[in-house]
Amino acid sequence: MEDFENRIGPAVEEFVRWSSPVLQFARFVTEDTEINGYPVGAGDRVGLFYCSANRDESVFDEPGQFKLQHSPNPHLRFGGSGPHFCLGNQLAKTELRNLFRELLTRLKTVEFGQAPSGVRPVGDIMRVEVDLDKCTGHGICESIADDVFEVQDDGTVLIHENERPETDRDRMQQAVTQCPAAALRLVD
Repeated sequence: MEDFENRIGPAVEEFVRWSSPVLQFARFVTEDTEINGYPVGAGDRVGLFYCSANRDESVFDEPGQFKLQHSPNPHLRFGGSGPHFCLGNQLAKTELRNLFRELLTRLKTVEFGQAPSGVRPVGDIMRVEVDLDKCTGHGICESIADDVFEVQDDGTVLIHENERPETDRDRMQQAVTQCPAAALRLVD
């Protein structure tokens, strides 16, 4: 708790950079322009991937490392800036500050241990989940990744192996975004 008030601010910013409820957004281009040398035309749809932006090597020193004192920390977790900036950002940061203040004043010790055997590092896997209450069995996910998804006779989707290697991210993201019932989600 020593110097908590001066240390919690940068720590909260790193928590926010590292993990966020907003993974991506899509926007429509309003006028012809270029993004990193690639031409995009008015009306084109572009994807904003906040997770990727917050691991940008040209912006962050050691972007793949969780460092409580990461500085500078120009993360985009609350939508960057402009009209889509999250109005609740200060509330979220206040809640994190208070959570850690309470934890650190109530716990006598915090110990870091080894992950149980067989548990892979977080960066190497992702999980995909299906909400059976929403699933309508369209089968689009199965057409994208039939080694992962299988439509059952009852119209629900079975996931053969819900932990997938990071290399499958594009296929899993495509299945999630194309599910007409919005029944799939990726869990990092």
